[in-house]
Amino acid sequence: MASRTRSASKASVYKINILFLHESNPRFNVCALKDQPIIDFESDVLFQDIAPRIKLFIQEQFSVNVDQNTMEVFIPTEILPFKNVKNWGKANIDAEELTDMNQVYGADSIHGELDLENIGMRNVDLVVRGEALAVEDNDTVAELPTFGPYKRFMDMHKQTKLTPSRAAMSKERAASQRNRNTAIFDGSFAPSNDDDGPVVETAAQPIEIFFTPFGELKAALADPHFVPDPDCLRAAADLMTKIGVVSVEAKYAAKIREALKQLIGRYIAEIKTSEGRSANGLVSTIIDKVLVPLLLIELKRSLGEGGCDPCAQAEYSVFNRWSEPELKDLRYKCPCPTLILSGGGPNLALLGAVWTDRFIVQRLSDMVFMAQQSTSTDDQIYQIARFFGASRNFMAKLSEYYDETTSNTNIPSLEPNTPHPRFFPQPIQFICRESEQTVRFKYLKAMADEDPQNLTYLVETIGEVVPRKLIVKFSDRYGSGAHEFMANQGLAPKLYYCGLLDGKTDVKHSEEARGSIRGDVGGLYTGPLRMIIMEYLDGITPAELPELEWPKNAREGVKAAMKCLHDGGFIFGDLRQPNVVFVGEDVKLIDFDWSGKEGEVFFPPGLSANVYWGGGKSFEEIKKEHDLAMMKTAFDITA
Repeated sequence: MASRTRSASKASVYKINILFLHESNPRFNVCALKDQPIIDFESDVLFQDIAPRIKLFIQEQFSVNVDQNTMEVFIPTEILPFKNVKNWGKANIDAEELTDMNQVYGADSIHGELDLENIGMRNVDLVVRGEALAVEDNDTVAELPTFGPYKRFMDMHKQTKLTPSRAAMSKERAASQRNRNTAIFDGSFAPSNDDDGPVVETAAQPIEIFFTPFGELKAALADPHFVPDPDCLRAAADLMTKIGVVSVEAKYAAKIREALKQLIGRYIAEIKTSEGRSANGLVSTIIDKVLVPLLLIELKRSLGEGGCDPCAQAEYSVFNRWSEPELKDLRYKCPCPTLILSGGGPNLALLGAVWTDRFIVQRLSDMVFMAQQSTSTDDQIYQIARFFGASRNFMAKLSEYYDETTSNTNIPSLEPNTPHPRFFPQPIQFICRESEQTVRFKYLKAMADEDPQNLTYLVETIGEVVPRKLIVKFSDRYGSGAHEFMANQGLAPKLYYCGLLDGKTDVKHSEEARGSIRGDVGGLYTGPLRMIIMEYLDGITPAELPELEWPKNAREGVKAAMKCLHDGGFIFGDLRQPNVVFVGEDVKLIDFDWSGKEGEVFFPPGLSANVYWGGGKSFEEIKKEHDLAMMKTAFDITA
């Protein structure tokens, strides 16, 4: 089954190639409106709904504030390839009626007018024209656009809250997961009308990039050398004798809550929201007389009792708790990391939640059976003690985090049109390979803002005389050796750091940070998530530029770059047009996620069926022949 990641056969976003027919675009450049949510095609989204996006896009690309009342949108009736755009534009720039065009109107639906399978190729998808607002109108109308993450955060914030037990029911949950304003990004999804993938893609970024101790907790839960405290071992042995009880829910919850209190080492309260909804237990820290959630507990006597998944019910309980008015100040400062303990009967699991611009919940552990089932108990006691001992350590860090966040006066206020730290990953510094100095930075934007799986960000350095823009990306597998080799040849952006999220444990000096590829099982990666920081290239990809406007030496540059990489003993793996950048006349490669030494790299899961991978398949070794075949397909270059 294909993985629902960025490379899955059905993407979660699409792009539209737009020709702005206006005097401010004298070269008739076609620009791509990227990262549009695929739900536009799965629901009744109208052109009037995306008109503000198009207006803002034109303003950003051409510095023209189009009067939306005069904006007209057209779809070519015949294919209009990039190479023919200039001639067509010159012939129609002053025309009253556009040739070979159908006008679309605000009430027309996206999916009724555009063909998802064919847009975003090397043809014009939409032609837009309209009058620019006068200067005096610009002064009053051209307000700063609402920052995308802020809007998504507020849209979800406004949603009517259901009781968690009702929201977790199949019917209500399916309706919620169909709407991007209400969906919880936990991997469960409502199928599209053709049952081919999700209406809303709910596989999201790893939560540890927003609160790094989540990654530490996952590592501790799998660490065979983790050493629990003796009191944790005793409490684990005690829990084993009690959690297998079959009882009515109220008595069950109270009985287990007492045993869990010894394991967790903190008071567990049953708490109700302002609307009377409750979970089985809440572990909090008190800050300014407010109970700040650290751990929410949702337990059933058995899995499936009550007709809903207790983990799903717990997710809604956390969301409702963080929506409380008393938590507004803290909610507006940070992404609200919270631990969840949920399950049915003796089956318990740990989950983690963050509320960035989306509400994301991910499993941190498998469902663990905790009742005594054998006379041989030592291994089980250790597993339970590690489970809760690691959770104890995590909650200590989480409590400290909320203390520091509350008292931090440097966190800016949350504004509609300004990037805010709560929407971005937690790491904000690294030790630079080049200078061996600590470099601090702030996030400016996600490179694919509408994509819930975006892992690449544009940042700007802090504390330097002349601030620099950098690219920060997060990835598990990454060919840092190939990247560095090509950067040294001037054929890739400079690589400043590749390592753990702490910003100081670089793969160049740490075995722990390197991870490994398991060639015996299809090249699956095992190891930590890494942060990669590199030079920002002020350039353009071939995919964004008509072929006639490529640098004259573009093909020779791509061919030379691949020869250099192969001569160095490396494989690239993903040679598509978006992974090549033209910087002036120079050609550089980017995106070395699949790169590495020949014989050591494999195609990842979830390869798109709509892309030619040179004959390669998921879990197969990537060979030089695949690179050459993709080079031929993407650039019409023969080695």
